[in-house]
Amino acid sequence: MPAAVALGVAIAIGAVVASELAGVRMGMFTRDIQSLSASGGLALPHYAGSLSMLTIMVWTAGSALAFAAAAVVRPRRSWLLVLGALLFMIAVDDAFMLHEGLGPPEVGFVIVYGVVAGWLAFRSLVHLRDGSGTAILVGGAALALSAAFDLWGTDP
Repeated sequence: MPAAVALGVAIAIGAVVASELAGVRMGMFTRDIQSLSASGGLALPHYAGSLSMLTIMVWTAGSALAFAAAAVVRPRRSWLLVLGALLFMIAVDDAFMLHEGLGPPEVGFVIVYGVVAGWLAFRSLVHLRDGSGTAILVGGAALALSAAFDLWGTDP
């Protein structure tokens, strides 16, 4: 509990410092995109970014579940910790648009994600009979399909 409170306080202080350094009001960091766009004179439809927000929540929930499972499933702890870290990295990347903001070096993100996902998939092959290996392979295929849709739906 103390660590969670300390993290919350650190984030709040960080937001205050960041707003001062950027020369913008705190609301730029704390308000949702709908409110910010409306205050800037742009009315986005209520559904703008909804799937993006949903996927960020799913990545985060998956990460939390993997970390929680790692605490109780000793034989697969390292695998679950790596999965939790990968899902958390993807959630942060999606939330803060890290790879989009970097331009061409975004290939580095794909390589890191691919290597980690490859390790997870390889280590899952021995668990095909219990269903967990199949689940990670199906999840990986769904992620690949999602990435393809994302590329297809992006303007050149």
